Amino acid sequence: MKLSDMSTHIGHWPFRQLAMTTLPQLIKKMDQLNIQRAAVYNTNSIFYRNSHCGNVELFEQTRNYPEKLYGVATLNPFYINAQQDIETCRNEFGFKAIRIVPAYHNYSLNCPESITFAKAAGRLGMTLIIPHRIIDVRQRHWLDVEANIELDELIVFGKAVANVNIVATEFAIDGSDETVRKLKDVTNISFDISRLHTLWPSDLPKLIKELTNQRFLFATGMGFKVCQNSMLRLAALKNNKDINHIGEINFTKIFCSD
Repeated sequence: MKLSDMSTHIGHWPFRQLAMTTLPQLIKKMDQLNIQRAAVYNTNSIFYRNSHCGNVELFEQTRNYPEKLYGVATLNPFYINAQQDIETCRNEFGFKAIRIVPAYHNYSLNCPESITFAKAAGRLGMTLIIPHRIIDVRQRHWLDVEANIELDELIVFGKAVANVNIVATEFAIDGSDETVRKLKDVTNISFDISRLHTLWPSDLPKLIKELTNQRFLFATGMGFKVCQNSMLRLAALKNNKDINHIGEINFTKIFCSD
């Protein structure tokens, strides 16, 4: 089974020691787990005054692995050069996705600046990555943030930027009729499966059935999380077509197509 990972991380976290922080460590772990491709986020970008400095780091680190590692930019819509930096990330670095982290950069997901930023990225054909959280805030350091992006907030945003492809990471959505109804109204939002372990085995198959296998992506959270949980979750699915779409095909639509 070929695997493409939607969520891997390099860089340092100021509030906790991570087991993996460097590109060689990431590649070694990917090879051990037979993960052929990965989207890579630079954690340093979250904490730099100018997040784009972290994107420059990421580009320099990943540029020699064009068919294995796919950089995901991290940008702050309120930074003065944000619009210019979107274009640099897409046109010079070749990045096809951008992550925003409203809780860490102190703005609302649904503020006008955020929506304008998302539409600008969408016009360049970029996918927008929106994490529910970076780490579990229940055991946060006192200097760390305590806010998460919640599902209803995400849905409002998705409707406001309906032409932008969004991947929501670290969301523990359930298979309730109410959740399914809400998500059917926002077809531009897909989800990684990294936090569905608390809901498996009943919810993920139901979500796939109701929303299609096009809206879910394999992700380990490598760098912050134990990787094998997501692999077991994927392997437990019964339908090979679902496994292939979630494990590889949906990733390649974002990162490997023109």
